Amino acid sequence: MPTFIENKKILFAMSAFQKHTKFNFIYNGAVLSDTNKLCNNGLESKKSRAIDLREGESVQKEKLIELVKQVSKYLHI
Repeated sequence: MPTFIENKKILFAMSAFQKHTKFNFIYNGAVLSDTNKLCNNGLESKKSRAIDLREGESVQKEKLIELVKQVSKYLHI
């Protein structure tokens, strides 16, 4: 599972499952300003948010990068 860590905190992880792929914003994902409404899982979580993609679905690379940058910014607060 590709995992991106900054300052010893898991920033972002990608996982492949049988029926979907998950982009998981683990550390402070709940504080993201998801103006593009990419997050579709974990919306009730107090910490994380996730994007689940099923076969045939995609996410725009630029919008995903924007979310990753936001999470990284919150690590430095």
